[in-house]
Amino acid sequence: MAATTATTIQEFIGNVVTSVDGIDSITIADREGVEILSAPSTKPSNDEQSDEQILTTIFSLTSDQCMKLPEFGACSFVLAGYGDGKQLLQATDNPLVITIMADAQKIDRRNLLSVLDDVKVLSKGAENVI
Repeated sequence: MAATTATTIQEFIGNVVTSVDGIDSITIADREGVEILSAPSTKPSNDEQSDEQILTTIFSLTSDQCMKLPEFGACSFVLAGYGDGKQLLQATDNPLVITIMADAQKIDRRNLLSVLDDVKVLSKGAENVI
């Protein structure tokens, strides 16, 4: 009998953060910004946690408003670039929101979206827990 390896979502996103050059963190939260999984799995301060919840909630509201523009369809992700070279990618994977922080000097948009696709595939199991 062949041995099988089961990878949890937490292990998977942890492996992505450590093995994909340029990925700083991945967080999976609900639409209100309540963190479900995160890598690296460090305990944020209350202020950081509040900021992350606000950011996720704002993204959810923005995504909802974008759906009101029928010529564009549903908003699947928002990618923001910052002057310090950081990228913030937030994506809807109802009922979840996936947030990826990355270094623009180390990973390009195409590869960042590829990482998002991989996380979405694996996170499908988590939505049943919520």
